[in-house]
Amino acid sequence: MLVPLFLHYWSPARYGEWLVISSLAAYLSSADFGMTSAAINELTQRYCRKEFDRFVQLLHTALTVYVCLASFVTFLGYVLFTRLSLSWVGIHHDSHEVGIAVALLVAQVVWYFPCSVILNYYRTIGDFHKSQWLGNLYQILMVVVTAAGLATGAGFVRLAALQLGVPLVLAALVAALINVQYPDVALGFRRTALKEIGPLLRTGSSFVVMTIGNTISMQGPILVISLTLGPLFVVAYSTVRTLANSVRQVVGVFTAAAWPELTVAQASGNRELARRIHRGLVIATTCMSTAAGASLWFVGPQIMSAWTRAHLPDTTQLIRWFAVQVVLQAPWIASSCVSESANRNRFLSLLYSGSAVTSVVISAFAIRYFGVVAVPASIVLAELSICAHFVIKDSCKLLNEDYKVFAFLLWTRVFLLIGVASLTAWSFFLMPIETVIPRSIVVSSGTALAVCTTAWFCWLNRAEKKRLSSTLLSFAERVAA
Repeated sequence: MLVPLFLHYWSPARYGEWLVISSLAAYLSSADFGMTSAAINELTQRYCRKEFDRFVQLLHTALTVYVCLASFVTFLGYVLFTRLSLSWVGIHHDSHEVGIAVALLVAQVVWYFPCSVILNYYRTIGDFHKSQWLGNLYQILMVVVTAAGLATGAGFVRLAALQLGVPLVLAALVAALINVQYPDVALGFRRTALKEIGPLLRTGSSFVVMTIGNTISMQGPILVISLTLGPLFVVAYSTVRTLANSVRQVVGVFTAAAWPELTVAQASGNRELARRIHRGLVIATTCMSTAAGASLWFVGPQIMSAWTRAHLPDTTQLIRWFAVQVVLQAPWIASSCVSESANRNRFLSLLYSGSAVTSVVISAFAIRYFGVVAVPASIVLAELSICAHFVIKDSCKLLNEDYKVFAFLLWTRVFLLIGVASLTAWSFFLMPIETVIPRSIVVSSGTALAVCTTAWFCWLNRAEKKRLSSTLLSFAERVAA
C-alpha cells in the first residue's frame, strides 16, 4: 500500500536505501533470544491450566526483561550506528543522518518486544479476537503515520521517529486499559521473579534460531542485491515480495486463529482435536495460497505496473517465482504451527534457519549470472529441499499421525489444485477485460471458486464437509439477522 507513496515522495534510489537500513535494524529482531513467542505460549498454557499466580509472575518477568533489554540495545545502537560508516552496504552519503535513522529503527525493533507482550495479553487469556483487532490497529496506525510523514516531507530520521512512537503509545494505552479491567494483573515489574528467566531462555532458544532464520531469509537477500545490483533492484525485489507477502498475511489470519487453539488442545492432551485443527489449517491455507499464486502468475505483472506507476524495471519473472513460492510454501508453513504453538520447535528452527542460510548462499553466487530472479528461485529450491518434507513429518510425529498417509493425500491434492487453479486463472485472464482492477477481481475470484470446489469434492472428508456446512449456515443466519 505504501510503495506508491514512497516512490512518489522519494526517488527509487532513496527508497532503496531506506529498505537497506531497515534490513540492518531488522537483524536485531532476534535480540529477545526467542523469549517473546515462548512467553506468549507459556502464558496461554498457564492460563488454560488456571495457574493465575504463575501467569502474573511470568507476565511481569517478561516485561522487566524486555524493557531492560530494549533500553540497553537502544543505547548501544545509537553509539554504534552514529559512528559507523555504512558504505559496506552501499550507502555513501549523509552518514550521520543515516546513522541516527538506523538507531531509531533499531529502537523500534527492540521496543516492540515489551509492546508485543502487552498487545498479546488478551490472546493469552482466550480473547483472541481482541488481540487480533489490536494487531490490526497497530498495522493501520503504522500505515497512517508513515503516509502522513511522507506527505509532510519527512526524511529518514523523522520517519523512523514517527514509526517508533506507534507501538509505544498504543502499548501504553492498552496497558492502562488492562490495569483497569484486570486490577489483579497490575501490569508492571512488581512481581518479577528471576527464577522464570532461565526456563524462558531455554524454551526461547528454539524461537531465537527461528527468528534468526526468518531475519536471514527476509533481510539477507536485500543486502545481497544492494551490494551486487544496487538500490533500484532492491526496490524491485522488495516491492514484489511485499505483493507476495500480502497473500501470506491473508493466509496468516488462519494460522493466527489456529495457534491459540492448538496451544490449548496440546496443553490439555486433546490430540484428536489438535489433529483436526492441523488438517483443517493445512487445507485452508493451501487452497487460498494456490488460488492466489495462480492469479498472481497471470495478473501480477499488470498489478505491479499499475501499483508502482511503471517506476521499476520489468518484474514479471520475479513475480512468477514468488507465485511459485507462495503455493509450495503454504503446506509446511501451516503445519509448522503445531510445533511452534507447543514450544516444541527446536528441530523446526534448525530446518528453517538451514533453509534461510542455504538460500542466501546460493543466491549470492547465482545472482551474478541470473540476475535478481536468482534470489526467489534459491529460496524455493532451499525450502523444497529442507523444509517441505521434514517440517510436516515433525508435526505428524508430535500429533501421532501417520505421516505417509498425510503426505500422500496432501501433495496429490496440492498438485491437483495447482492444475485446476492454473487452467482456471489462464481461462479468465484471456477474457477481454482491459482495466487492471476488474480483471484481477475476475481472475482471482473465479480461480478461488474453482479451487474451493475441487477441494470440497476431492479433499474434505464427510465430517469436515458437515462441520463447514454448519459453520457457513450459522454465519449466513447471523448476517441475515
